[in-house]
Formats: sequence, structure tokens, C-alpha cells
Amino acid sequence: MEGAAAPAGAPAAEPARVALITKPGCPHCKRSKAALQEAGLPFEQYELSDQLEVLAAIKAATGQATVPQVFVAGRLLGGATELEAALVDGSLRQQLAGASAAALPAELQELLQRKAAGQGEAAGVKAAAGEEGSKHAVLEQLVAELRGALAAPSSDRTFTLQAAVQWLQQRQACTQDAAVAALAELQAAQLVAVAAPAGSRDAELPLSQQLVQQRPRLLLRLVDDAPPPRRWREPLNGRFPWFGPARPAEQVAESLRQSLLRLYDRHLAADGRRVRYAALQADPEWRRFVAAAAELQKVDLAGLSSREQRMAFFINIYNVLVVHALVVFGAANGTLSRLRWFDSISYLIGGQRFSSNDIEHGVLRGNKPSPASLFSLLGKPQWAGPTFKAGDPRAALAVSPPDPRIHFALNCGAASCPAIRVFTPASLELGLEAAAEAFCAGEVRVDAAGCQIDLSMIFKWYGGDFGPKQQLLQFLATHLPAGPAGELRGMLAAQGADAVKLTYRPYNWSTNAAA
Repeated sequence: MEGAAAPAGAPAAEPARVALITKPGCPHCKRSKAALQEAGLPFEQYELSDQLEVLAAIKAATGQATVPQVFVAGRLLGGATELEAALVDGSLRQQLAGASAAALPAELQELLQRKAAGQGEAAGVKAAAGEEGSKHAVLEQLVAELRGALAAPSSDRTFTLQAAVQWLQQRQACTQDAAVAALAELQAAQLVAVAAPAGSRDAELPLSQQLVQQRPRLLLRLVDDAPPPRRWREPLNGRFPWFGPARPAEQVAESLRQSLLRLYDRHLAADGRRVRYAALQADPEWRRFVAAAAELQKVDLAGLSSREQRMAFFINIYNVLVVHALVVFGAANGTLSRLRWFDSISYLIGGQRFSSNDIEHGVLRGNKPSPASLFSLLGKPQWAGPTFKAGDPRAALAVSPPDPRIHFALNCGAASCPAIRVFTPASLELGLEAAAEAFCAGEVRVDAAGCQIDLSMIFKWYGGDFGPKQQLLQFLATHLPAGPAGELRGMLAAQGADAVKLTYRPYNWSTNAAA
């Protein structure tokens, strides 16, 4: 639990009467915190991640799975929009005047306190991780010195194995065996790599005394000095070869998404809608994130045996990949360029190349063709072939049947895209439902008088995923807030699905980058 400091002059013992339930990296949570801070109102913040029990209990208590959830004196006010409206019209201060109840209802308070206690029990694990981080920092300092001595900026920043061993011998006043052992430790920590393409035989060579004798001129490179991709089709995580085995795929994705969430939390603009990509790229954690993405090269995708595992893994990796590409390449300009961008940006995953289109259409949409394929654009999608052709081993990963709610979970980096969320196999259903509810609440407008619904272009482009018109309207009625959902059901009951007119707003492809 976190809390905002009370305004100057407020009694120190006076508890906050406003509480926010948030998630890391949530743009609307960022807006809500900024609005309360600007208003000078103290609040308690309860930050959740993927605790299924807590998320399910909150939805059962409030009927909502989206965040933020804003409570005032024990009652649910709503989300970011309701909070901003209550601050503007003064109703929030009226509710707080003379309020004596705690910010949260008693049952939620108890549940969140148990969660906090559980986090305290994990302190030992965090301490151990901190010790590991300190050791890594020592190795990074050694790498910085090695760079100054051997990796000349005027060259391709490579150096020979023999030169590295000799430098370590002099620097540490040690034997050749000890110097080789230190170099091997840098390789195991993914700080030094053989200057060879990922997947090549040389990339797998362990640095050893025998290798020094056999191939003293073997070229090495510091991982941070590996040349970045210059063309869209170059895999973003292929700058250097990952040495040794990878952890299970879900663990790798979890590490990457947690790193990305921390970066997002730090570099979301105050309005919660834009990302300061330049500042994000300059953040030291970005460098560590880029290096960590290389582990995907060797993950075993066969370990993703369940539908939930595959969906959670590839949704998370898609969102990580798009942010990675936006930081490195920037956004594409123009329709044709944009189509090529999404078909090109890629990661090496489990020894195979996956573009963002491969992940979205090949895996998550059940190996369907892209709506931007030639035949789809010509109005003949039935003639378009699958994303993964016959004999492509990646086709075995296709999720079937696909879940249309994935379209509210994937973020393409544009202003009209859904917010970035994170998913685990256990919380997948809850997360997809929350993503669909949040997107429909913000992007679907019901005009009961005109018997019309105004929709995001996502519903048009991917119309086949949502089914016939009647099925789409039922989907919307299920996921809209109570007011618009009631209006839609009333329209259907009075006039039927055929009478409801669907309109689609132009998609805002401008980047979500902050100036």
C-alpha cells in the first residue's frame, strides 16, 4: 500500500478518506493520481499486479474488473473519468466534508491488508534478488573498465579473446586460469558474447582455457556494444547470441513485462495517455531490458502446452515487441509504411522469427489472414491464405478457436489502441474481460434516439472475429457499462438487430509518444 502525503497543515493522524486501487503501468491510474495530487487531496493507493484472488474479490464486491477503482469514505466512486468529473463539479469535496468512514469497505480493506502481509513474507526473496543485483553491478563495473581498455569507439568494438584474458590478468594481478574464469563469468551473466550471429556454432562456444589455446584470435564483444538493428526486418532481440539455456518461456515473458511496466510507470506522461519514449530509452533499465529480451531466442515454446499459457505469453510478448520497436525505430508514417512495419518488426523466439503480424494473426487469431492482406483489402478475405503456410512449425501454436477479446489486449502504440495490460495464464479470463469492458466503455457510443452505435474501427477490421451483427451486438451489451448496455438492449428489444445502424470512427494512428 502506498499513500500520498497529506497537505501542509493537515493533522498528522487524520486518515485519508480516498483510496485508489491501481495496477503498474496503467495510464488511467496515472491520471487519477495526478488529479488527486493537483487537488491537494490525500489518498491511499493499493497497487495490484496479478493476484487472482484479490482481483476476483474486487470484481465480486464492486462489479468492476477495471482499474483504477476510486473509493471515497467506503463507497465506490468509479474510475478516472468519474473522479475527474467529481473534482470539477465539487461533489468529491462535498462527500469528504465531515466523512468519518474509512476509505475502503471493511471487506476490501481486510483483503488488501492480507495481500500486504503476503508481500512482507516475500521480503526474503527480494533481499536475495538484491544481493544478486549487487553482484551483477560489480560485474558491470568490470565491463565498463574493459570497454575503456579494449573496445575502441572507432572500431566495431570487438576485441580478441587473448587480449581480454591478458587485460584481466594485468587488471586483477591473477593467473591466466583466474582471468579466463572471470571472463567466463561475464559470459554467463550475458555481459560478454562471442561476436557471432545468434544460432551459429561460434555463438555457443564457452569461454575456457582450451578455447584460449585453440582460438586466441576469436572475436568477442560487450553485449551493450552489439550493433542495434538498422532495418525493420532485423530481429530486435538478435543483437547478440544468448549464451546457455533459457528459463521457461513464461518466466522470461514475466521478467520482460515487469521490466517494461516499471519503465512505463516512470515514463508515462502526467495525463496517463502518452509515453516519453526518449526518456524511456535513456533509462538504465532500458539497456537491461534490451539485453534480457535476447533470452527469448532459446525459450522452449513446447512448454506452453495450454491455451491459456500460449495466449498470455504471446499477448505479453506482442506488447513488449511493439514498445521495443517504437523506441528503436519510431512509428511508421503512412498506410503502406505502417503495413510493412507491423509485418517486419520481430523477435527471435525459440529459434524462430516471429513478426508482430505472426503473433497477432498466426498465433492469437488462430492462423487467420491479416485484414490488411491483399485479398482482404480487395473484399475477398476467403481467398487469402493463412498466416502460417503448410509445413510451418509455428502453425502448431495457433490458438483455436480465437478469442475476440484479444483485440482489446494488444497495443499497437497508436493513440487509438487499447492501453497496455499484462496477462498470466491464471488471470487471463479476468484480464481479457477487464480489457474488453474498459475498451467498450471508452470507445463505444450508443445513440438510443438515433438507433445507432458508433464504434472503433477495430470492430470493422476484425468483424469476422466478433461474428454476425446480432452476435456483435450481444457482445457489446455484455461488456458496456450498465447505462449504455441498457439502452442497447432496449433498442434490440424494440426494433431488432437489423434496425441498429453501425458507424465507425476513423482510427487515430498518431503515435502515443509524448513530446
